Amino acid sequence: MFVSRSSNQLVLNGNAVYDRRRMPQRYVWKLVSPMFFLGAFLLGVGAFAAWNVQQQQRVSSELIAREVRGMLAIEELHMEMREIRYQLNLFLRTHEITYLRNII
Repeated sequence: MFVSRSSNQLVLNGNAVYDRRRMPQRYVWKLVSPMFFLGAFLLGVGAFAAWNVQQQQRVSSELIAREVRGMLAIEELHMEMREIRYQLNLFLRTHEITYLRNII
């Protein structure tokens, strides 16, 4: 067994068995390609997950905005009903027609 320093080869009985320069190149695609494709796959999964979360948040914010608008409309209706009831009570106490006109 002899290691030639100038050619970076392991020589066994006069035959070059192992070349230190070519060995990593021969297996580089066997090692790197699965990692590359796994990384690309995980990047795709992450991008899809981020898009999905963004869509869910958009839908949720639209629902919340609609609910808030409904609550504001109900509150405004409630205030108008209280004002009508107040004007009716004033009319029933005083029998003045101006309180009925205020309702309309």
